[in-house]
Amino acid sequence: MGITSKQRGRHLFPEGISGAAIRYTADGPLQQLSGVHSLAKTSVGAFTVAAPQADNLRLTVVNRTAFAHVLTATGLIDDGTAAASKNTATFAAFPGASIELVSGGGKWNALSKNAVTVA
Repeated sequence: MGITSKQRGRHLFPEGISGAAIRYTADGPLQQLSGVHSLAKTSVGAFTVAAPQADNLRLTVVNRTAFAHVLTATGLIDDGTAAASKNTATFAAFPGASIELVSGGGKWNALSKNAVTVA
């Protein structure tokens, strides 16, 4: 007898997997839970994220609407440039604009971004 798909999932994703995204329909803070965070406000959105509470948290933040959204993390976003840590991530006004952040050393590090400007 081989290993079940549930056992395989635990082996591949030891921190667990979540089938549903955390959905935000109003301005406010993002939860510090690893997973997908969907920005679904039907007007321009203003979201925040505090300093990470632990290392290795992974937030994938995706715009699900045709509105621009701004994620503010004052002095907490490092995106691989020589400049100091950044304050905002501005999502283009179309579904699919996204950024993947991982926490480390008290900062949010941008692993990848698609149609998001970090400044």
